[in-house]
Parts: sequence; structure tokens; C-alpha cells
Amino acid sequence: MARPSATGLVMRLAGAAAMLALAVGGSLWLTNPANLPIRQVALHGTLHYLHPIQLQEIVAGALAGNMLTQDLDGLEQRLEQSAWVQRARIRRHWPGTLRIEVVEQIPVARWEAGGLLNERGERFAMRGQQPEPSLLRIAGMPGREAVLLGYAEQIRTLLAPYGLRLVRLEETKFRSLHLTTLSGMRLTLGRVRPFERLARWLRYYEAYARTAPASDTTIDLRYPNGFAVGSATES
Repeated sequence: MARPSATGLVMRLAGAAAMLALAVGGSLWLTNPANLPIRQVALHGTLHYLHPIQLQEIVAGALAGNMLTQDLDGLEQRLEQSAWVQRARIRRHWPGTLRIEVVEQIPVARWEAGGLLNERGERFAMRGQQPEPSLLRIAGMPGREAVLLGYAEQIRTLLAPYGLRLVRLEETKFRSLHLTTLSGMRLTLGRVRPFERLARWLRYYEAYARTAPASDTTIDLRYPNGFAVGSATES
């Protein structure tokens, strides 16, 4: 077998060196922020509590590269650190646009120990614009947020046909449920079959409401065959 000539070997080495130089040069060109620049950041999403300028400031402070080298995962995490951002997703749209889709936190209840609850019962901090003061208030032990939000939905479903509105739900450390309606009625459901007790009382509600004031009234439903009625102002 013929041995390769020195000239051929030199040419092959020169070709390999040229290819390596081209690759390195191309890599340096692609990673240079001056090339393939981010020309536009497009924000998409419906915002109620966040102002676009707040998000623009976060993005501007985190941009550190061009369209290829920008750390999109890191930028998403920076955005999601904002109290009102539930989720952020960023995609590249060539030639020079970053498309940011933001899902804002929507508060559905106020956690009385501090913060707000979203529709999944996740607690998040209150910052900036405040939600409506008419939000449902929920009190309970830490870790019970999602469970109590589910209880609130069941109670709302039971109360709605009677024109009653739930404004506060409390669960004690012994898992006893207490609710307050917009009219001021306070009902103690206890911890054993609370929704059955409430449904039983509601069957008598219309007749009861005609003979007793609806406001400043406490009603204890923890009796097997009835309920006890008192005044919230009684000592």
C-alpha cells in the first residue's frame, strides 16, 4: 500500500485547520451580541394587576445576549419571581423578536393569615395593586388552603339558590367549619358531615328568615335533629 505523500498530508492538515478556523469564527460571530440582536420583546397576556412597564423592567435587566445566546429559562424564572406572575413562557421568533406569554395570578380569595389564593388554592404575596375588598376571606391552618377553597365552592353552590353569599369561611385547628354570609349570619357547621348539615338547614331557611332577622345571628347546626339560634351581640 502506497504511503501518503508529505504534500498530501500537509494539504489535509491545512484543510482541517481551515475548517476549524471557520467553525471557531462562525461560533464567535453567532455569539457576538452585536450579531443577531434582540430587536423587539413582544408581551402577550391579559393583565389586571401588573403593569407592562413592570415586566419590561424585569426583562431589560435580564437581557444578556443575542437571539441565540439569551438564557430563556433564566428569564422565565426571573419573571415568575414577580408576585403576580403565575407562569411565563418565552419563545424566539426570528429574525429578532422574543415573544413573552404571561399568565397572571388571579386572586379568588384572601387568606387571612396573609396573602391571596389563586384558583388552585396556591398562596401568593400581595404587592402593588390590591384586589377587590369583596374577595372571599378564608382562615385556617397552613397547608389547608386548597382544601378550604374547595369547601368554599361547595358551600357557594348550596347557598346560591337561596340568594345567600358566602363572605368568610373559617376552619379551626380541630377542623370545625364556620361560615359568614353577606347578610351577617354566622353558621357553625362543625366537622362531621358539614355540607349535609348546611343542606338540611337550608331546607328550612325560607320559613326561618320570615320569623327571625338575618343579620347578626349565629346558628349552630351541630345538633342531630335541629339547630340553635342566637344573637352575635349576646355576651
